[in-house]
Amino acid sequence: MMASAAALDTSWQPHPFGRVAARRRDAIIVLEVRDVWAFEARERLCFVHSSSGRFDVDMSLHELASYLAPGFLRVHRSWLVNLTNVREYRGEQGGHVLVVGRIAGTPPHEAIHAPVSREFAMNVRARLLEGTVGFRQRRRTRS
Repeated sequence: MMASAAALDTSWQPHPFGRVAARRRDAIIVLEVRDVWAFEARERLCFVHSSSGRFDVDMSLHELASYLAPGFLRVHRSWLVNLTNVREYRGEQGGHVLVVGRIAGTPPHEAIHAPVSREFAMNVRARLLEGTVGFRQRRRTRS
């Protein structure tokens, strides 16, 4: 008797934290992890960005990163991004940006533009290209 292909694939495991609890005024908002685009720290506060909007969270980016690894990646001291929802990695004035969460058919301004710091840039590029085909890696040459 042959096992099904799904039974043989052990690489994917459900995330132990399948949902994120956030706050909007007096309400608790529950988001599926797969629907989260990114977390942002700004002015001592932390926010979660998703297709449902932006909400407050009570944890630091460091704590969130430890709970949500490896699917989420720190790309800047103020940003933690869900790799599943990254749509573009591009250069812009003064650095690189990840475009996260844009839904097909929506205006580009509805996407999140998370800056990528120089400190994290090489790791971000490598992680984005893991498991992909169609893009030839550049070779570094010594000067």
